[in-house]
Amino acid sequence: MNKLQKVHSILEKLDELNKSKFKSSDFVSLNKEFEVTLGEIVEQRKVVLTKEITTEDKNNIFDLISKIEFLEASILPKADLMNSFSKSLK
Repeated sequence: MNKLQKVHSILEKLDELNKSKFKSSDFVSLNKEFEVTLGEIVEQRKVVLTKEITTEDKNNIFDLISKIEFLEASILPKADLMNSFSKSLK
């Protein structure tokens, strides 16, 4: 599985998590996996900087960015609420 497909898979899992009962531990785990995979993509891209990005990869990247923006808009309010609630318990 290439890295872009892996990112897509992680985003699908985040979307499922968002639609189901939101668990902070699952979110943290998926978010960490997402960060690591994006870091790998950046490092890989630095190595093959001279290689042209294919149209298919460009479309995949655009789709991933759109999905990230959608998930950010729907998950961020939940994360903020959980964060403020956890602060109030301290």
